[in-house]
Amino acid sequence: MKYIIISLLLLTCGMSNVNAQTASWIGTYNEAENIAQKEGQLIFLYFWSPSSEQCRRMDIEVFAKSETQALLNKFVPTRINFTLERDIASRFGVMAIPTVVMVDAYGVVMERLSGVKTNATVNPNQPSQLLPDQLQALTPGQIEKMLDKYPRDVKLITNAIAKLETKNKDATVVGNVVEAYQLTSVQAQQYAKTNFLAESKRYLNRMKKILKKSGSKTQKQRFELLGLTQEVYREKPQKAVDKLLAYIQQTELKDAHKAWAHFSLYNAYVTLKQKRKSNEHLEKLKSCENSDMYVKVIG
Repeated sequence: MKYIIISLLLLTCGMSNVNAQTASWIGTYNEAENIAQKEGQLIFLYFWSPSSEQCRRMDIEVFAKSETQALLNKFVPTRINFTLERDIASRFGVMAIPTVVMVDAYGVVMERLSGVKTNATVNPNQPSQLLPDQLQALTPGQIEKMLDKYPRDVKLITNAIAKLETKNKDATVVGNVVEAYQLTSVQAQQYAKTNFLAESKRYLNRMKKILKKSGSKTQKQRFELLGLTQEVYREKPQKAVDKLLAYIQQTELKDAHKAWAHFSLYNAYVTLKQKRKSNEHLEKLKSCENSDMYVKVIG
């Protein structure tokens, strides 16, 4: 009997230790959004329920891991009770748990990962009616891979989008958002980079519509340049680099645009593993006015 009591105490302490080590979650989405906008971070949403066996497993096997917690600290980690907050779940297209979603400070979904098995069919009108054998816990590897792809600092994007609230039809302000997404994509990996570039393309299309109605020569030149650099960052830059170089040779670039052009060419040549040319454009970048931000990103 004595040994049984001791064993139970040890087990209880062990479970308490797991609970103590689990991730520190922000309580509400509104609170997370405010923090993300202030700090310039992405929000990691974890949709769960205390009654879900898969979620309980993830709390112990995934979110109690120090490696996972270290990666979570890059973001604003927020746990949403799927049962109680269906409006938030619906907003982000979550129809079953466990599901994790990476969103920006303004609610744009960057990536979604669900524990719904590939052979399961979800009824949008009854999203919680899946059977336990149609669901699975997400693994530490899946979560850590997702977290590792995204940069900690997305202040450029957050600040650029904030200015759209009052100037959403200003081509210069929209162009700043395009550039912010392209710039941040340089610091992202794999699928995350593709997601940032998709958002960049969306705002590039908005900029195009604005300039069709009116726009200065400088704004139109910037639009052409951003369109070319959009292609440069798409992992197959050689053809885009040739177009960009031809454009630079044929166009008298405004001083404000020279730094961006050389920064983009530097990154393209890094991708192409042409060190001499990348260094050449790095030196040209450093000689440009207002190049500090780009040099800082390069490190």
